[in-house]
Amino acid sequence: MSQDESPMELAARRVVELGNEVADLDQEADLWDIADGLLAGAVHYWLYAHQPCNDLCVRMRTISSAELRLAELRKLLDELPERATTSTLPMIQMQGGPDTDSVNPS
Repeated sequence: MSQDESPMELAARRVVELGNEVADLDQEADLWDIADGLLAGAVHYWLYAHQPCNDLCVRMRTISSAELRLAELRKLLDELPERATTSTLPMIQMQGGPDTDSVNPS
């Protein structure tokens, strides 16, 4: 991780790299299947990381139930397109056409 790269940016870049590695391992793999797997893993990790503790501080109250965690996740998903245009997160570009096996963080 470079000094200019936040943990969030590093994680985003590494997910793209992992997707490319999986696509390179199986040239016949459907990129949508790979993306679905990456998303499932990311959501699983997000839910794990956002488990409420016993201390119901203000932060924990916003995620104290499954429904509240889902609402928080939806809020984050709604914010991601704006973050992508205002942050240093790598832009994802397909190399070639829609049948290309990998994407390139630029």
